[in-house]
Amino acid sequence: MAHDRLTEHGAQTILEGYRRFQRNFLEITRRARHHFERRDWLVGQQDATRRLDLYRDVLERVVSELGTLLHGELRSNVVWKTMKAHYSEAVAGLGDRELAETFFNSVTRHIFTTVGVDPDIEFVDLDPRRLRYGPGAPIHRRYPIEGSLETLVGTILSHYDFSVPFVDQEGDARLVATEIERSRRGKAPLDAIELIEPVFYRGSGAYLVGRLRSGRKVSPLILVLLHGKQGLVVDAVLLTASEVSIVFSFTRSHFLVDVARPSEVV
Repeated sequence: MAHDRLTEHGAQTILEGYRRFQRNFLEITRRARHHFERRDWLVGQQDATRRLDLYRDVLERVVSELGTLLHGELRSNVVWKTMKAHYSEAVAGLGDRELAETFFNSVTRHIFTTVGVDPDIEFVDLDPRRLRYGPGAPIHRRYPIEGSLETLVGTILSHYDFSVPFVDQEGDARLVATEIERSRRGKAPLDAIELIEPVFYRGSGAYLVGRLRSGRKVSPLILVLLHGKQGLVVDAVLLTASEVSIVFSFTRSHFLVDVARPSEVV
C-alpha cells in the first residue's frame, strides 16, 4: 500500500506539473492576438521566448519535487513502471493526451538519461489518431463555394473579426480570389475552402491556415496577414506545398496557436 500511495503521488506530481505548464503555455499563447492587434511586436517576441523557456523550467521543477518525494527510489524502474500506469489512467480522457504522455517521457529521460526507448517506463504509442481520443468539435470551418470566389474570400476575412479593420478588405479579397483562380486554371472546380478556426501567430504576422477542396482532392491555402500603421492587409497568398513548407519547416520560430486538440490540427 505504501508503494501504491507513493507511486500515485509521484504520477500526480508529474500531472500537476504538466497542467501548470499548459496553463502558462496557453496564457502566453492567448496574448498573441492582443499583441498583433496592438502592433506590440517587442512584447510579442518576449512572450514567444518566454514560452520556449517554460517547458524546461517546469520540467526541472517537477524533477526536483520528485527527488524530494521519492528519495532513494527516484531511479527505481519498479516505481516508475507503476507511476506510468497511474499516470496513464489519469490522462486517459484528456484531449491533449499525447502531449501529457510526452511530458511524462521528458521527466523520465531527464532522470534516467535514457538511450533508445524503455517501454516499461515511457509511453511509446504516441498515436494521435481520433480513434484513440474520441470525436471532438471540428477545428476547422468549411466555406462552400456559392457565388463568386471574391465574395466568399471577403466573408472569410470578416469571420475572423479582428479589433482593427482592413485597409482595403474588398481589394484584398479580389486579389486573393484572383490568385486562387490563377492557381486553379486547368483543374477541377473548387467545392469549398476549409480553414482552421484558430489563427496562427508568429512575429508580426497572423496566418489563416487551411486548404482548398475539390472533391476528395485538397491543396494548401495560407493567407498571411500583416498589421500596418493604417490597418490590416493580406500580405501573401500561399497555394503550393513548397511555399507552405517554407512557413512550417524552415524556421526556428514557433507559431502561437490557441487550440485544445493539437493532434487534430496536425
